[in-house]
Amino acid sequence: MPLHYLKLARRGFNQSHLVASLIKSKLPNTSLRNDICARNHYGKPQHLQTRKQRWRSMSGAFSARVEPTLKGSRVALIDDVVTTGSTATAATASLLKAGVKSVDLWCIARTGWHNRSSSIKM
Repeated sequence: MPLHYLKLARRGFNQSHLVASLIKSKLPNTSLRNDICARNHYGKPQHLQTRKQRWRSMSGAFSARVEPTLKGSRVALIDDVVTTGSTATAATASLLKAGVKSVDLWCIARTGWHNRSSSIKM
């Protein structure tokens, strides 16, 4: 999952890219690309937002490169944690718009929704 370049510079690493590198080492017939999809907006951290704010902030948050080699290809997005799915949905939409045939999401963890400001009460 791409990070905004300012967040990447501040943090110094992209945790999803580290996970993807490990997966790539176990799947020799795959390629690892971090230049296809980019995050356009630098916003408030997701964990500080409500479910509704997360979905709203992800609108138009990604752009994908349109290139002939991507047309009709299958892509796997790698993320560390998926909570609401808003980031994955927005990144997937940009990739499909760029001509990718299908997008799978691979993640380390899928969390429930634990933000008290959510409409879902636990």
